[in-house]
Amino acid sequence: AGFVTEGMAQDALAVVGLQELLLRQLGGLHTRHSPQEWSAALSPGQRQLLVCARIFVQSPALVLLDEATSAMPSADEARIYHRLKALGIAFVSVGHRDSLEAYHDQVID
Repeated sequence: AGFVTEGMAQDALAVVGLQELLLRQLGGLHTRHSPQEWSAALSPGQRQLLVCARIFVQSPALVLLDEATSAMPSADEARIYHRLKALGIAFVSVGHRDSLEAYHDQVID
């Protein structure tokens, strides 16, 4: 893992739609919070979006996603999968949403 600049973090947060929330509700990138504070401040879907932002910053070759979008609205799910494809990040997903099929080349039942 390499060095992450503030700009990289802000860009990733903007992509997933969390930049304004983190500034307004949590005091920005430089404010320290305990895991309990993060849990209380972010909904399950927002926590999933935050994990996706971390993926976009690190830009791995492959990600394994287990119910990674289950708590987020379908528009956010679409944005995440389109961004993964745009960045050339290969992905394998496990999930129960029928909407996931649209983002994959193969489905294993």
